[in-house]
Amino acid sequence: MRYQFYFYIFSFLIILISCENGKNTTNDSTIQNRSESGYEYIHHIKNDGPKPKVGDQVTFHNIVYQNDTTLLSSTYYLLEPQTAILPATDKVPIPAPPDYEVLFLMSEGDSLTVFQELDTFPVEQLPNGITNEDRFTYHLKLLSIKPKEIIDKEQAAVKAREQTVADSTNTLIDLFLKGKLTDQLQTTESGLKYIIHKEGTGEKVKDGGFAKVHYSGFLMDGTPFDNSFSKALPLPVRIGRGQVIAGWDEAIPLLNVGSQATLFVPYTLAYGVAGKPPTIPEKADLVFYVELTQVY
Repeated sequence: MRYQFYFYIFSFLIILISCENGKNTTNDSTIQNRSESGYEYIHHIKNDGPKPKVGDQVTFHNIVYQNDTTLLSSTYYLLEPQTAILPATDKVPIPAPPDYEVLFLMSEGDSLTVFQELDTFPVEQLPNGITNEDRFTYHLKLLSIKPKEIIDKEQAAVKAREQTVADSTNTLIDLFLKGKLTDQLQTTESGLKYIIHKEGTGEKVKDGGFAKVHYSGFLMDGTPFDNSFSKALPLPVRIGRGQVIAGWDEAIPLLNVGSQATLFVPYTLAYGVAGKPPTIPEKADLVFYVELTQVY
């Protein structure tokens, strides 16, 4: 059933591609080309718009097949396109991955298929179940390009928040320890306490669902131990499957996308009696400032 679902999505994509027709668009699936590293590709939809450069952020859909029959991955199945900042060529393996290389040839709205033959790969480097007779086929559709200049400004703004979040959270911790947040705190049956500073208007993550969260974590003495702001990237998490601490599994579904909250997590809902040395001591209650940025 899963492969049938993927095939339906891909068939719909091909139909959609075939129906698109713009003033400055070509649509010829019979023309085959070779990329710089020799990957053969077909440019199904080719627009005249600007192409991405190193450091730009691209958002795209990607479907990968083994031998055109076995589906390996699909962003359509996850209902979430892939977003990446394109690194310089000296930061990627040699030869460059096929999807990386052809993204530089695409404009927004373009659709392209690229083929990766595995006949020259050393057998010992191939994953189990893959042989030199196999090939991978990548079907890509480029949705958007965000220039490096804009990305740099956005990342700088996020990184600057690391200190302001730390300062405000330390103030809250002090008030919490003095018992001055009683009127603002909400408490669950498990002992989790939280304050919602800003109510979001987006959807909530469901059990087993995926979300992205900006966060800063602190010990009860105000010592920071981790955060996402310094990386300028929200943390992707899956909720309700034990992949994060129990306090997060309980708290994140309480929030709508766009919400900002502070969580006071007892050690029983965090890292337990043992803690997580050397960062988290034994029986450590923790505090998290969180922002739910996306549900997918």
